[in-house]
Amino acid sequence: MLAFDIETTGLDRERCQVTVVCTEDFHTGEKHAYEFGRALQGGEEAQLHALKEQLVEAFDAAESLCAFNGVRFDLPFLYKALRLPEATVAGWMVKTTDILEACRLQVFGPRHTFGLNLLCQHNGVQMKSSSGCEAVRMAAQGRWQELLDYCADDVRILCDLYRRKLLRNPRGWEPIDLQRIAHDSVYALAADVGPGPAAPLVWQPAREAPVPTEETPSAQAPTASAVGEAVNAECAQLKLQLHDLRQQLQAQQLKLEVYKSICTCLDAFDTDL
Repeated sequence: MLAFDIETTGLDRERCQVTVVCTEDFHTGEKHAYEFGRALQGGEEAQLHALKEQLVEAFDAAESLCAFNGVRFDLPFLYKALRLPEATVAGWMVKTTDILEACRLQVFGPRHTFGLNLLCQHNGVQMKSSSGCEAVRMAAQGRWQELLDYCADDVRILCDLYRRKLLRNPRGWEPIDLQRIAHDSVYALAADVGPGPAAPLVWQPAREAPVPTEETPSAQAPTASAVGEAVNAECAQLKLQLHDLRQQLQAQQLKLEVYKSICTCLDAFDTDL
């Protein structure tokens, strides 16, 4: 999973520019920064084009993405500001996990929103080093290293939250279980994974009871109570497997509903919280 965040010169994606995009691989910790602002200031068109190609390649190659308010702000902004094909960004939308968007869609209780700092406060994660408004000023004043550090810090926060997997909801609704919305591979590949999905049911033919002989006297044949206990134990195991399968199905249905909600015309997304 590739965590990402963007900074811009303002909120209007029709007229403002992307200044920096930072990414971090959730599993490997590998970090990248795409400093569009520096290239814009220097008028380096070739570098701008190269940065755009590298960004698209990285996002396309990622099995999944994650962001905070990325569905309604970051991705539509990249779409407009970088003049990306709608199909390209729609593909990114489908594989993006967005904590804030999931709360808007009532995945974790009634529709609610909150800021990233508030989520950090409630979950023991170090908060943001600055603010979005200050990031705009950083770009205007050419404070490129500060801007880069701030953007990278937001991505670090995202990865820290996902490593916790189960988060306290700042609004007091349902706990935010990131495994419910993340791509299937995210926690399967992580070091702190719990038990995997239930194994498929495999029906075995019943074994025939041995015929008593001199070597196997009838006294050793299983008693009715022993057979009953074995049947009860097998039934209990099957019930557990069925329960796990139902949970998996519910999780898949939930993800499908989220994807249906975000895979609409990109222009329809607003930027308000």
